[in-house]
Amino acid sequence: MVIQIQAQKESANWYFGETAALDFNSGTPVSLSGSVLFTHEGSATISDAQGNLLFYTDGVSIWDKRNREMPNGTGLFGHKSSTMSALIIPKPGTINRYYVFTIDEPGISNDDLDDGFINGVNYTEVDMTLNSGYGDVVSKNNPLITYDVNDATELEYKSTEKITAVTHDDEISIWVITQLGDTFYTFLIDEMGVNETPVTSKVPTEVPPRVTSDGINLSAIGYLKVSPNGKKIAIAHSSTALGSPRTGTKNSGKIFLYDFDNINGTVTNERLLKNGFYPYGLEFSPNSKLLYATVGNYGSDDVFIEGYLYQYDLFSDDIAGSEVLINKSNYYAGALQLAIDGRIYRAGYTGLSGLNTLSYIGKPNVLGTDNDYQHAKIKIDHGLVKLGLPPFVQSIFKYRFNYTYVCSGSGFETTFSILPDPSEEDPDFTMFWDFGDGTTSTTSTTHFYDVPGDYDIVMELTINNEVQSYKKTINIASPPTLDGAYELISCDAFDADANDGLTFFNLQNLSSANSIFTTDLVQVYYYETLAEANADTTHLNAINSSFYNTVKDQIVYAKVYANNSDCYQIVQVKLTTKDPIAIGSFTRNACAIQTLGIADFDLSSDFKSEIRTKLNFPDDVAISFYETRESAQNGTNPIASVYESSDTTIFIKAESSDACYDVGEVALTVNAFPIIDNRVYNVCPSEFPITIDSGIKGTLYDNGTYTYSWDSSVTVVDGQQSVNDQLEVYQAGDYFVTIYDEVLNCETTIQVSVIEYPSPDINMLVVEDYKLTVILNNPSTDFEFAVDYLNGFQSSNVFTNLEAGEHVLYARDIFRCNIVEQTFYVFGLPQFFTPNGDGINDTWNVLGIEPSKFTSPINVYIFDRYGKVLAVFNPLESNGWDGTRKGVELATDDYWYRFALPDGRKYSGHFTLKR
Repeated sequence: MVIQIQAQKESANWYFGETAALDFNSGTPVSLSGSVLFTHEGSATISDAQGNLLFYTDGVSIWDKRNREMPNGTGLFGHKSSTMSALIIPKPGTINRYYVFTIDEPGISNDDLDDGFINGVNYTEVDMTLNSGYGDVVSKNNPLITYDVNDATELEYKSTEKITAVTHDDEISIWVITQLGDTFYTFLIDEMGVNETPVTSKVPTEVPPRVTSDGINLSAIGYLKVSPNGKKIAIAHSSTALGSPRTGTKNSGKIFLYDFDNINGTVTNERLLKNGFYPYGLEFSPNSKLLYATVGNYGSDDVFIEGYLYQYDLFSDDIAGSEVLINKSNYYAGALQLAIDGRIYRAGYTGLSGLNTLSYIGKPNVLGTDNDYQHAKIKIDHGLVKLGLPPFVQSIFKYRFNYTYVCSGSGFETTFSILPDPSEEDPDFTMFWDFGDGTTSTTSTTHFYDVPGDYDIVMELTINNEVQSYKKTINIASPPTLDGAYELISCDAFDADANDGLTFFNLQNLSSANSIFTTDLVQVYYYETLAEANADTTHLNAINSSFYNTVKDQIVYAKVYANNSDCYQIVQVKLTTKDPIAIGSFTRNACAIQTLGIADFDLSSDFKSEIRTKLNFPDDVAISFYETRESAQNGTNPIASVYESSDTTIFIKAESSDACYDVGEVALTVNAFPIIDNRVYNVCPSEFPITIDSGIKGTLYDNGTYTYSWDSSVTVVDGQQSVNDQLEVYQAGDYFVTIYDEVLNCETTIQVSVIEYPSPDINMLVVEDYKLTVILNNPSTDFEFAVDYLNGFQSSNVFTNLEAGEHVLYARDIFRCNIVEQTFYVFGLPQFFTPNGDGINDTWNVLGIEPSKFTSPINVYIFDRYGKVLAVFNPLESNGWDGTRKGVELATDDYWYRFALPDGRKYSGHFTLKR
């Protein structure tokens, strides 16, 4: 079978533990500094195909290669104490999109540095084309269902802490695998993205959550790994017994082995490899024939005793019985992780503080104890090792080959190398190479390509009588065509001495006539010596593109790479200087924007022409502007043609093909216009027309030279006219006057609002139980009210304890422009009357009957206590009963009344006559 392998250098950088980091690009791990990661267990790292770090994560935050938090890269749903908190998957079919799978700690204790919830498995998408190539999170915390939604326990815990990935059989798509209870959940990732509907596989043994009284879910702890060839899956359940801490529950773990079908994603054929102790880390050998596990041994009180490293032969008839003890130590069981150098690295520590070393298995394909296990041999110069190591897509660790130098032509030799070294597994292995151009070899790993192009390289290895074939397409590029030496000319204008031949050179600014930045070149790196140019494969020692030469006519060396290739040539570049032409200083004024103290300065073609004219420069001299002198010297970050700024100085750069210019200056000055507030006129309707003004008269700027232009939001009526800063207006509305300062060449616009006071518009008067409520169609706090008396106005529209009878309501605006009135009636029946001729209560009558509502007669009957009718009268036509019968005054006593209104209401009762 021919296998198209992935880019192994995606795993070239590891970030883990407390600021620990390793670089595997050179073939041996090199300790790195600068990491800001602090995690006890899970982390993940990803690099590009060339081994350059892209970003890393603890499952909660994402940091880019500058060790800065990625935009939107916080609040991910992993956990710093989840075994496999994160796993980074390249999106198939792309080179700049990645999925960050996170897996939370599924325990009750999930609250430290976390959101306090059990979030299960989620994925986040990162786009490396954003944020200037440093990456940005474009979609975050997309949940995946990895539990039985009908099972209350699984719904609560959602997942274990286990996740792994391997390439699909098509060598393009990727399987992501996790587990909970008795079910494996396998998600396919392809060019379309993440298929959120998993392939599910039930297995015989169920391992439910086992949560201790201190909230730790012990059965969730432990690694899940798939073999590099995609055929086996191993899982470690650190503990499977339910109980409180310190009761011996930790030594109840299990390791299971399963078959994996990387065509359909199913998990089958369960085998128990270890029953007991506390298993944690797992890893397969590069050839997928051996399995390694770290296991902790705890006493009956759950106190750690010692740790073990075991090996299992997956091709044995009794895999569990093939167990070999590789190492016993006082190290806690930690992660195992295969690296691109073919070794398996082991994390762990003694005590609780972490260590600064890693152990490794040097020959992990070798069966038994001769596999070159080295304990605590890799020194970590920066940070501490804890329990975790970063996982990767497991299939990148299969047998593969690398190649060096990729130029065509007889002078360029391409060398192939096999990783890991197959002789460690079989000293008598054989190989067969097809170099893709019709040439084959069974002995040589070097080849010369005459013609550039893509070549399909096939490597066949026969290891222990088993043939394994691998295919990889490589690109052989044409070496860049360079014509002898080159010269870069810079103005000797960037330091104090304009004649010493020393200045700043922008090494990217080779003139177009001698440019080595042609379309078939992708990148150029510069060095001060030829030896440095040849030796630096990572370009870390290249000089900065802004370079200050140390001697006149200094020679530097350009390392020029062909497009999308490691093919390069080296050429000399002579750095020479030219005396500059002075530009001098200019000024530019602009009007302030409102009251902000800033202005928009016009730096467009007219101003550039003005500079050329003043300096007698030809039209082909390009003029540009910069915020700093250094930017002008380097030609970086030019200013736009409209530049918003306060008072400042900017810098001029002039360029032409045949001259050298000094850096000039432009003093930008903001001209401030008088600060005039918008104006408001409140007007009674009877006061129109009125004269409004701009408000500038009487200010500190009264003596300025101004012109005025009026505009209105309302239709201009006949007779409305403008006189200087004044305008005669006939109606309410918003008026706008633009004031132009002829001296400062500035203008500002003032809004003048004319507001007409409204009149109260009565909707209804509600009278009930001697209380009046005034209902307006236009309620406002600018109205006031009175009843019967014009000197008794109040802001409230409610009047209480009114006397029965006829009243007048008055309503007006608080500015007393308009007043409206309306008569209303308060219906009432007096309780007594005193007919003594003093003009007060001399008669008894029904009060507050509104005449306009009743046209039919109303008869009011008056009775004595014996029911004799004493009087009958109509209250709308009579002043009422005067206390007599047939001209005879009646005595003080209670009397009764009865009447009916035309609308059907009936009234009866009694009152008192007092003398």
